[in-house]
Amino acid sequence: MELARSKYNFFVERPQGVIAYNARTGVFALLSRAVADCLRSNDRLPGLKDKDEAELVEQGFVHFGDELAEIKALFEQQRSMPNHVHVTIVPTLACNYECPYCFQNECRSSRMMSQATKEAALRWIRHWITADRREVLITWFGGEPLLCKRIVLDTSRELRELAGTAGARLELTIVTNGILLDSTTAQDLAASGISSAQITIDCLVYDGCHTRGVVDSAGQPSQIIANACEARKYLRIGVRVNVSSDNRRDLPQIVKTLRAYGFSGELRLARVHDFRSEGYELIRDKQLRRTDQEGSRSIAQPAGATRQAPDLCGHGLDLPRDAYARVEKEVVLDSPDGLLVMIEKLRPKGQFCSATGKHMFVIDPVGNISRCWHSAGSQAEALGNVYDDARHAMLQDSAAAKGWKNYSPFRFGECVRCKVLPLCMGGCSHDRVWISGAKPPCESINQQIQYCVDRVAEHIAITEEQLALVS
Repeated sequence: MELARSKYNFFVERPQGVIAYNARTGVFALLSRAVADCLRSNDRLPGLKDKDEAELVEQGFVHFGDELAEIKALFEQQRSMPNHVHVTIVPTLACNYECPYCFQNECRSSRMMSQATKEAALRWIRHWITADRREVLITWFGGEPLLCKRIVLDTSRELRELAGTAGARLELTIVTNGILLDSTTAQDLAASGISSAQITIDCLVYDGCHTRGVVDSAGQPSQIIANACEARKYLRIGVRVNVSSDNRRDLPQIVKTLRAYGFSGELRLARVHDFRSEGYELIRDKQLRRTDQEGSRSIAQPAGATRQAPDLCGHGLDLPRDAYARVEKEVVLDSPDGLLVMIEKLRPKGQFCSATGKHMFVIDPVGNISRCWHSAGSQAEALGNVYDDARHAMLQDSAAAKGWKNYSPFRFGECVRCKVLPLCMGGCSHDRVWISGAKPPCESINQQIQYCVDRVAEHIAITEEQLALVS
């Protein structure tokens, strides 16, 4: 079997030699210029010393056989994860905000999860907790899940009892817009077993109705941020900033303000996008729309809000992927905390997210079970329902289940050819399972890879011993 160079190598010149990084293994190594030039050349790979060859193979810079097959093997291995299950519970799709970019606007419903559906969901989850699962993650999501606070609290306590009886390790988290996350609610959530909450910010100045800002019109902490500061006495609080063309100019000040309030390591950015801008067409049910089980399209709205008809294919706030990558670099990667973010970006993955695994499920207010948060409220994208008797068959045999089962980033030539594949594993899978489009869902690391490698390499200390080995 012939020795070959890895296609996932990146190089950084240093006065002492060359630091090389391999995206498949995540390894940084100091190489002599002779070895680095050998790896960068397009000529036939010359013979290497046995010791050099063994080390370079272990580090991933050269390989025998098909290295893409090794990436595929890791994908399939992590796809199974037999001891792990992640269940997201959506007790309602109603919300007390009306963010124009929300992907759920097209399938909003004022319906709340009934007691019967809650009990059916618990019975369904019980199987997964007691079937040798030892790692159980439950996420509360919406809509706004705190509109169903009693369901969240009661069900969390029952789930904690189930996990305790089964001897499984349980983690409970919640995603909320934060306006209802007052001190009392945070204490109640913690007492029920919930350990962390994620809130979302999308502008600088909070208007109390449509946008979620970090400060109010007087420049004081907004109600959401004031709540978050109180809530972190009882919960770990993460802050996600949704970045759009609308808030791009204010983003540096938004992030600066959040850091001033103590949200630094917990801070993440996420790109707002629509499908129209990337050449996608939504695939909906037989009526060419995404609806809940009853076909309701009503949207809960805050008092005094004027509702606008949703644009099912786009919202006009999308930020192109390359523009978002530049914004993220300027605001996050170039910040004092940016090094840790870059190190995480350069960590190889087996999956982009849990949706492509066999043991992630989303349960919506009427009990429909899907694989992805984006599918909550869409009956057409459901694997089945918690009321179904043939629970296991539906997860394997339904049309939706087969769509997820057949998904693989290795089916797409642009991903197979990409040097960043081990770091993003094809990006968001939902778009490719349910939506056909012209552009690959590339993550920002695709635009930032060499910059991240350069910056991390700058911080790698080179010892006298290492220097002696490559001299």
